Amino acid sequence: MLIKRYPKKKKQKQASVPKQDPASINIPLKLTIEENKKYIQEYLDYTSDLGERWLTFNGKKALLMYFVPLMDSVKLNEHVIKPMPLEKKGDPKEVIQIGSVNESQDLHEIITLLCRGGAILFLEDTPILYVIDATLPASREVSQAIDEKVVRGSHEGFVENLDKNINLMRQRFLDGSLIVKYLEVGTISRTRVAVLYLKGISNPEYYEEVFRRLESIDVDAVESGSIIEEALENSPFSPFPQLLNTERPDRVMGNLLEGRIAIMTAGKSSTIVAPSCFFTFYQSPEDYNTRSLYGSFFRLLRIFSFFVAISLPALYIATISFH
Repeated sequence: MLIKRYPKKKKQKQASVPKQDPASINIPLKLTIEENKKYIQEYLDYTSDLGERWLTFNGKKALLMYFVPLMDSVKLNEHVIKPMPLEKKGDPKEVIQIGSVNESQDLHEIITLLCRGGAILFLEDTPILYVIDATLPASREVSQAIDEKVVRGSHEGFVENLDKNINLMRQRFLDGSLIVKYLEVGTISRTRVAVLYLKGISNPEYYEEVFRRLESIDVDAVESGSIIEEALENSPFSPFPQLLNTERPDRVMGNLLEGRIAIMTAGKSSTIVAPSCFFTFYQSPEDYNTRSLYGSFFRLLRIFSFFVAISLPALYIATISFH
């Protein structure tokens, strides 16, 4: 299985430090735009889906930062990026005619609003920051999961659009802990692949190994998800599954919270979760939407049924042959 050859995380005794909500910690704005930009990038571990755009407003430098999958690019371009260099007014609120424009001086509050889909605007020599509501509206193009239907819980499923899939995951992690790294696979197709993990939870050695294996793929085009899977598996010719495939955002969320890595591919509605072990495949999406006692019971029942199914026929044949 994939987890076998991945280096194990060394357990170190650490003093228990209560986790603080970023929104409860006040971090004032830095003196320059570059310092604010660097702080946000470092806090978000230089995630690849964080976009930026340098502008000018009233003769001053301005920086616009936003998460690309969460942003309505048309609305942002028409109502913010185009009109700002042309106006000579002193207050951006008078120029930006889009949704709501709020002010803030707290960097952690800004990061929270950024993760909720807001665009943040820094102005040179200005002690406040503007948060612009240009969030991409919810789209019903997000379909229901076909192969993993459940009675309880979310009915959302991934689609073939990579940005929409990352949007679904961003909506579930609003504290900035979700990190997304992009890379391209295929010398001709240049297929985008996204690696998702949680900062502070996922083992760095795991996602570094995932990056190494993905970067080692040497193909002309990614015609199917099996090319990605073969690169991540330890035994490509094994008849047994070594990676978990799922089309449910809530299931990916549960695995990310357990320290695993998610790999998404453009044009594919299925997400790969690694590393995986024997017990991973006996966990149903329903388990995330039921009480832990019931979920654990049904998981044990599935494992017990598996061993009964493979042992009873042999026991029956042995009994008949003996008599």
